[in-house]
Amino acid sequence: MNWTLEVVPVPVADMDRAKEFYADKVGFKVDLDDEVAPGMRIIQLTPPGSRCSIAMLHGMPAAPGTKAMAPGGLQGLQLCV
Repeated sequence: MNWTLEVVPVPVADMDRAKEFYADKVGFKVDLDDEVAPGMRIIQLTPPGSRCSIAMLHGMPAAPGTKAMAPGGLQGLQLCV
């Protein structure tokens, strides 16, 4: 069985500013930018040549038994393409 990492959630303070940075400055492809329910938005971006995307979420509840990660709280992640 092969396991792959497909999506990494990245907490951000400003969704539009983060999207502009990753898409316009870094060159990630915008796969999805959608308000899936009132007040709940997902932006998914993929680096060129990668099968792993990042997902920025707003208004989504944390998984049961966990706390939502604060913007800027993701540390030590290395996304290699």
